[in-house]
Amino acid sequence: MVTVLAGLRFNPNFSAQADQALTLYYAQLGLNLLWTPLFFGGRSKRYGLSGTLMTAKQKEIALGNILALTGTVLAMTVKMHGLNTPFSTTWFLAPYCAWLGYGMFPYATLDQR
Repeated sequence: MVTVLAGLRFNPNFSAQADQALTLYYAQLGLNLLWTPLFFGGRSKRYGLSGTLMTAKQKEIALGNILALTGTVLAMTVKMHGLNTPFSTTWFLAPYCAWLGYGMFPYATLDQR
């Protein structure tokens, strides 16, 4: 996917749209990288993941991150769908969008004891 975007950057017809899609791709990589420490970082290693709970602030920060990640991936999917590529990247990104939507569900179910 990145190879196709990088190749389209040199095509004058798609250069701006490919640049925007590539920027969104790198942004979602960064947000994805931040999600794990934001979600699991507040949990004690001593007790394992099931032994501790997130604070309300940690939950809000992690939720904000996954909301931003989902929005970025949806925007990237729309941008890439508009590119005339040898294969449709939409079919590769649609399951990821669905997974992120499903991934937001645990935030609503994490209890605050």
